[in-house]
Amino acid sequence: MRYPVYDLSKLPDLLTFYTRFSVVILPKDEVTRFITTRLAPNPYWMYSGILTREEVLKTLNILMGKEAENHDLLKKVSYYILFYVENIAFSVWLQYLAMEDIDNAKEYYEWIKPLLEKLRDLAKKEPTRDLINQMINASLEYAIDPL
Repeated sequence: MRYPVYDLSKLPDLLTFYTRFSVVILPKDEVTRFITTRLAPNPYWMYSGILTREEVLKTLNILMGKEAENHDLLKKVSYYILFYVENIAFSVWLQYLAMEDIDNAKEYYEWIKPLLEKLRDLAKKEPTRDLINQMINASLEYAIDPL
């Protein structure tokens, strides 16, 4: 099953999120602190449609050195990693807000912010096997596994 992926520029200025704890209404500006790519309820590659199974398998082969680097695919994977991590981070932060745990929401944002900034900087660079490995390793340091 494929889930929708949203372009924030096409959404209203006030966004409503339904969580298992409560409804959270946020101005789009708050969401864009986390999301610079696109917003997705389930960002995993299989459900977001950002990557196909074949692309993931080819990426794994490239990362293991079994296939030559493919610039277009690695650029797509770089975008996907940023997209995935931004959406996972946003989802966690949203759950804190839904539980009205504002202090932990603020603390979580400050904790995850260096990862988001690092991935955004890396995603702007020329995609290589090494760059993708850097992005994956940085994500894993925060217990987020994009693939």
